[in-house]
Amino acid sequence: MPLDATRAEIDATPAAMSRALETLAEQVRDLATALVLRQIARVAIVGSGDSLAAGMMAASGFTQFADKPADAVQAYEYATYGYADFGRDRAAVLISSSGRPSPTRDALTRALAGDAFVIGISDRPGPDNPFLRRPSYALCPGAAKRGLPTQSTSVTLAVLLLLAIEWALVLGQAGAETALKELRIMPKRLDFVRLTHGAAARAIGATLTTWRRIHIVGAGPNVGTAHAGALLLAGGAGLSAVPHAVEEFHHALKLASLTECDLVLVLAPPGARAEARLVKTAATVKARGAHVVVLGMGLGGSLELPLPHTPEALSPLLLLSLLQQMALGASLSVADDPVNPFRTRSFAPTCRTS
Repeated sequence: MPLDATRAEIDATPAAMSRALETLAEQVRDLATALVLRQIARVAIVGSGDSLAAGMMAASGFTQFADKPADAVQAYEYATYGYADFGRDRAAVLISSSGRPSPTRDALTRALAGDAFVIGISDRPGPDNPFLRRPSYALCPGAAKRGLPTQSTSVTLAVLLLLAIEWALVLGQAGAETALKELRIMPKRLDFVRLTHGAAARAIGATLTTWRRIHIVGAGPNVGTAHAGALLLAGGAGLSAVPHAVEEFHHALKLASLTECDLVLVLAPPGARAEARLVKTAATVKARGAHVVVLGMGLGGSLELPLPHTPEALSPLLLLSLLQQMALGASLSVADDPVNPFRTRSFAPTCRTS
């Protein structure tokens, strides 16, 4: 992936997000009204890779803001196996940033053949893009995607959250106005996080090739953020990071496998419902001798990148920006290694073997 393009797209994400939120505001408001008029009761967000991760991160927003359940569905799985109970009271959001031929196109065809209310999202305008041409409603955020999928994922996520909030406003849900104000200032917060923590996040990323294993732990909407981070590290630096829901990290005894050669990234936004479990996770990782980086909360005594308080359903936007910077740092580090950059790994000093 072109790393210069990745850096430029990360830096331009706040402006691209602000532009998309403003440009699509009326269109999204009309779409939210259509959801209410059609009495839509549930949403499926269908995509692959970073588009699927965007759906995972956004799903909680539909529940928290509009009180409507939402699921993220893998596009190939849906195209091949279908999705139960996809009737007239269901909306299917099909996401493909590029719109190019892929299993997501097959998923779009299957969705259009059923009774669900189909919505397309794609960044590439043009009459040959079926995600913008075939559904009754389509949104074009217009994000760039020449490098790693960074800007396109963040802006699509913001548009999905805007839809959830506008739906809540049409339904008269309490707190929707406040949530909309929080989303509108998110581009400024992203710029603040970039300027405050961007260099530190890239520096942490540059060390990621030195660890035996990398785990990314999140809760609620940030289980999706953990998956997005793992995708970025794989695509940019060839690193295999394992995403976890916080309780599965404990319940499945992943903690028992940790050594001093392992790094755990804990996604812990301020005020998270799972705050106590996330704090305990960071403490337990340290007690087992592994290394931990906390993104979000200031817990004291850990390597941490604190973030401003924001509604938890919006927190993936900030946490994802840090993971994007880490992935960029890791990718730049690998690109500078002239010997087998995707296969050679040097463990941290305490983990070196002869």
